[in-house]
Amino acid sequence: GERQNQGHGWTGYENVVRVPLLMIGPDIPPGRYPKLASHHNIPPTVLGAFGVGQNDGLRGGGLGRSLLRLRGHPDVVFNTFVVTKSGRQMSGRRGALPMATLTADRYKIHFGWEDEQLELFDLPADPNEEVNLVGQRPVIAAMLLKQLVTFDAEAGRSKADICKKLARLAPPK
Repeated sequence: GERQNQGHGWTGYENVVRVPLLMIGPDIPPGRYPKLASHHNIPPTVLGAFGVGQNDGLRGGGLGRSLLRLRGHPDVVFNTFVVTKSGRQMSGRRGALPMATLTADRYKIHFGWEDEQLELFDLPADPNEEVNLVGQRPVIAAMLLKQLVTFDAEAGRSKADICKKLARLAPPK
């Protein structure tokens, strides 16, 4: 019920996408990994635990990297950014449009593919994502939106509109 939303999978806000993962096993010391991770890291981790994957047993293919690499190397950086996508959802008269988010370093940007809703949050300063900083930090918003558009194949649908939005955010100097 946070943000007056019912259910999961149709927003990219932290209360939905920041899900803890617990790992227990031999040679896995207790600890927390505070950096960015992705569900893409789960398959290579499970496969690596069973010795399946590349020669070192630490990768299982795909986009992710095995979290087993943290053993003895807790400062490993797996992802410099993470993209989260949602789908369209309708329930009676209520609905949600598809959106994508990109989290990089301390900032997170949300972009609605159909309604072009754009939100930028400074996660350490605003962990509940309540203060939209697009108007205050347009250069950061434009940089992250461009990175999201480059990464996400969905962007092809409305690339012209996104380019216009980018131009409004950070006009060329």
